[in-house]
Amino acid sequence: QAMMRPATAPATRSPGGVVSPERRGLHGAEIRRANGGENSAEQQTTERQFVRWLLSRGLTGVQEGSIAEQMRDGTVLAELILGLDPKLVLKGFNKRALSRAAAVANIELSLG
Repeated sequence: QAMMRPATAPATRSPGGVVSPERRGLHGAEIRRANGGENSAEQQTTERQFVRWLLSRGLTGVQEGSIAEQMRDGTVLAELILGLDPKLVLKGFNKRALSRAAAVANIELSLG
């Protein structure tokens, strides 16, 4: 019988007994959290650059430090899209999306 290899590498332990985040199958933000640096200096620099870029595009309500929260409901994305195409009309857009369904609907409407 042929042995089937797992799709991902098995978790290995370092000499200290800690399993690396990559070996546990974590990606992106999960790795940053596992490494204890959710708001690392590199992430703060990237966020600051992103906020400056949004401000250079004419968005005024964007604030540094909470861009992930602001992007979550789709309003920043819609403002960016409307800034690029002022003639665009977003019917059914919810400016205060409090539920996940409303936020997803906003994002889908913005991306069209």
